[in-house]
Amino acid sequence: MREVPAALRAQEVFLEALQRALARALAGADERALAIALAKDAKRVRPRLLFELAGALGVAAESTALVRAAAAVELIHTASLVHDDVVDMATSRRGLPSVNAELGNAAAVLVGDELLCRALTLVGELSGGALVAPCIEAVAAMTRGALREIAAYGDLGLDDDAWSEIAAGKTGALFALCGTLAALLAGEATRVTRFADATRALGVAFQAADDVADLANGSDLDEKNPNIAVLCATRADPVLRERLLRAWARPKLAATERAALVRAVLAAQGASAAIAIANAALARAHGHFDDDRERD
Repeated sequence: MREVPAALRAQEVFLEALQRALARALAGADERALAIALAKDAKRVRPRLLFELAGALGVAAESTALVRAAAAVELIHTASLVHDDVVDMATSRRGLPSVNAELGNAAAVLVGDELLCRALTLVGELSGGALVAPCIEAVAAMTRGALREIAAYGDLGLDDDAWSEIAAGKTGALFALCGTLAALLAGEATRVTRFADATRALGVAFQAADDVADLANGSDLDEKNPNIAVLCATRADPVLRERLLRAWARPKLAATERAALVRAVLAAQGASAAIAIANAALARAHGHFDDDRERD
């Protein structure tokens, strides 16, 4: 049997410790939120990012503080999913019924709020409480991004800069928190800004890629979300733009019409344009990390 590379094994050990930390942090929580947070198909993108960044700065993989901080990040993410499901009127999450589908919107909002409180409790005792403020700032930025996204529903005139501002808040803020916490856990306060800027750009790239992936089921078309692939396609093809606006004027998209619109977005090179935007954001992230190496 082939040996597991040491770096991969270290990440596996970290993820196991993360799962245990989440279970402890969620003791007594709503069982639906618990099931979503501990779901085996959760990708743990943000805790993995924090783990890799902290390790690069010399934080030990088995650090209790690192595991607790990563659990807090994942709880903030889970809370955002619960709240997003209320906004989107979603009925499922990670293969399970959404909290709002089972308990209603009012209860789901409160469940999400409790998850945020549990996240702050996790970091409250770390680094003399210095990690609490960045977590609060990240949640505030995520909220502002989500509000801007709601305001942009159905707006095909949204330009790339405006979309990027939404993505930098809604998605990039939590990625930026990973960079911030990694630097603070490593005792490298002077690197916080550079790591936050780099990881925020990663978050924008992630959102652009996610927008492309969301074309597969057409959900963003149903919800009139500001999907960057759709925005790029309708900007390039005025006929498609008018076609989509007419479709949105009707109460609901038929499945056949949704599928046809997805094909039209792809034909107008919307996905390719979105990928180019993701690559540009990745290049900005690389630039910030390069700047950090030069200053180190």
